Amino acid sequence: MTRFFKFQFLPTSRGIKKGWLLFAALTLLCSCSLMQGDEAQRREELARLRLSRLQDESRLVFVEYTLKEICGSKDQTVWRVLGDKEVLYSLTAHVTAGIDTRKIQPDALVIADDSTAVLTLPHCQVFDIDIPNSEVRHVYERITGISNDLTAAERNAVLSRGEKQVKATIKKLEIIPQAEAKAEVFFRAMLSQAGYNPARCKIVFE
Repeated sequence: MTRFFKFQFLPTSRGIKKGWLLFAALTLLCSCSLMQGDEAQRREELARLRLSRLQDESRLVFVEYTLKEICGSKDQTVWRVLGDKEVLYSLTAHVTAGIDTRKIQPDALVIADDSTAVLTLPHCQVFDIDIPNSEVRHVYERITGISNDLTAAERNAVLSRGEKQVKATIKKLEIIPQAEAKAEVFFRAMLSQAGYNPARCKIVFE
């Protein structure tokens, strides 16, 4: 007579405990992965929203300067026989420079990984060189001999020369590099507020 033996393995309390621990660990791992995915998506959406709102401003001014220039001209007639005429003007120019946010491309923000962002921006530019008439001063004028008074065209030519002097001063002061340095700090802070590590954010001007 053949006998059959039935073996039944019952889990021990220790095995049950290990099983629950493994299940809990896997559940926690999945939850963390989902939370990290949600957090990465939230950061990106917030960064893109902030960038979109800035584009609505059209202009972001990062540098403002008030420049004072002295400009003038000296017109000497042949051999100084008929005389000469000189004029000097003092003028004040208000200069602003920054980024035209309308030039920021739709794909300007690239998320390299969960915590790294690369933002490509247009170079800063000078927006305005404002020389109010109220801040143009007639400093000096000398007319000798039989030279005529300065005409309106001659005065305008002098003021035009003054504007060129202002533009030359802008280059000497490196206003554009200053504006871009401030823009980099500004946009890095914006990405930081969205949740990105500032040290891993890259701002590129092109």
